[in-house]
Amino acid sequence: MKVRVLIIFLILIAVFLAVIHPQFKSQKERVNVVFILVDALRPDHLSCYGYFRNTSPQIDNLAKDAYLFTQAISPSTVTVVSLPSLFTSTLVRHLVSNWTASLNPDTLTLSEVFKRKGYRTAFLSGHGVIGKVKGLSRGFDKFVDDRELTAPLLTSKGIQWIQQNSSQPFFLYLHYMDVHGPYRPPSPYNTMFVKDKFYKETKKLPVSETDEGENAIPRYIYQEGHREAGYYIAQYDGGIRFTDEYIGRLMKYLKDSNLYRNTLIVITADHGEYLGEHGKYFAHGGPPWDTVIRVPLIIKIPQQKKGRVIASMVPTLGISPTILSLLNFKVPETMEGKNFAGLLKKNGSYSSSPIISISGNPERRSWYVSLRTEEYKIIHGGREGKELKWFYNLRQDPREKVVLGRDEIPSSLSSLLEKREKEIQSYLSSSLGRLDQESRQRLKSLGYVQ
Repeated sequence: MKVRVLIIFLILIAVFLAVIHPQFKSQKERVNVVFILVDALRPDHLSCYGYFRNTSPQIDNLAKDAYLFTQAISPSTVTVVSLPSLFTSTLVRHLVSNWTASLNPDTLTLSEVFKRKGYRTAFLSGHGVIGKVKGLSRGFDKFVDDRELTAPLLTSKGIQWIQQNSSQPFFLYLHYMDVHGPYRPPSPYNTMFVKDKFYKETKKLPVSETDEGENAIPRYIYQEGHREAGYYIAQYDGGIRFTDEYIGRLMKYLKDSNLYRNTLIVITADHGEYLGEHGKYFAHGGPPWDTVIRVPLIIKIPQQKKGRVIASMVPTLGISPTILSLLNFKVPETMEGKNFAGLLKKNGSYSSSPIISISGNPERRSWYVSLRTEEYKIIHGGREGKELKWFYNLRQDPREKVVLGRDEIPSSLSSLLEKREKEIQSYLSSSLGRLDQESRQRLKSLGYVQ
């Protein structure tokens, strides 16, 4: 009798631990992966991150079942650097720095690992130019990068692909562009937040003669008759709500198809967006201030039933090795991003390391490198021959408004920044390669080239 009671007690303990700490039993357990990237999405404009507008009810629902990271840091302020870095989990060792670059053939991508493990794989993107990076398609059975794939079509194509491929484990990457400038969400999202109770009547801004937003509205963003920052922020938020609606439809499909429970889901961004910070409006790129390198990161692991907020600083460069580790797959030696799966595993450990982020625009002759810890941030760079350097105490000044003196920079951080900069000189001297006219026009419509 005592033995029977003991067995029942042990079973109850095991069930309890499984509920509070979902894990994958083994490599043989069927686990699908859906990786969603929303281009130019700021975390502080999602309701689940505390934003005052109800911009993301569907993402909020997912976050209730997931781990929500409050300090996820991107390796770059521009897509062409951050996205290839996400897939290869490399930055310094091998850097993609322009639209016509090529991935190192010796560097394994996340998709290639999944392909070798017998997964069906697909890359569906509405970006329209990122697909020009040679080698990015490696490991994908289906690879589509088409500017016509706005949220409704991208989502329907994704669902259709899952329907055709869910007989075996799958890895699906979806790249949404509907939050990115020029901020043109369809009705009713284009009026949803205009003149609402949070709408601020700010001073009118001039319209820039270029597509840069230096104390002005970028030319490609401008809508006739609207020169107030509040109007464009309302449009940006409308784009988030529009995208959120279709992410919700995808989640509903996964649930209705009994796929949600055993699917690992990631939602993140390649970079953020300036909405007036540091005198910059409706753009990204430029210095790696937190406004453009701090991104949302939500990870839902299979069988997870309760969400949790994680405040530790993590690099999005570590997403790929983290996913592979969670699935009990071997992480390729070429992946240099720090694996933070320990934050999600029982008895796991993790200690943050300084994160480097880079930015540059060869056509505008600018470059920047930042080194960030949970407490400090150094930004070093230049524009048209002028060298710039800023140092911030993030705990005392999270908005990076007060530049501290150079003599206050810890010598260890300065030395580390200098070492990493030497390792990426090839990036600092890179130039924009030759693109076809259609791709250049697409980049122009997104504010990347003049």
